[in-house]
Amino acid sequence: MGANFISLSLTFAYLAQSFLFDTQVYPDVVQYQLAIEGQNHTIHLEKNRDLIGKDFTETHYTKDGKRVTTSTHE
Repeated sequence: MGANFISLSLTFAYLAQSFLFDTQVYPDVVQYQLAIEGQNHTIHLEKNRDLIGKDFTETHYTKDGKRVTTSTHE
């Protein structure tokens, strides 16, 4: 059995000029060009600034079992 590989190239959906002069680290819109089994596919992604609500919390545990919760409204 041969391994299946996916060729991935990244293109940004904004002008190079805005990239050079804009201080924004992550673009609002990106496109991923995928070549899968000889067929080209494009995935369009747009930043969703309202995805996480104002009352969102995240909980994780330290190695010693201590519960740590952080919140976006702190």
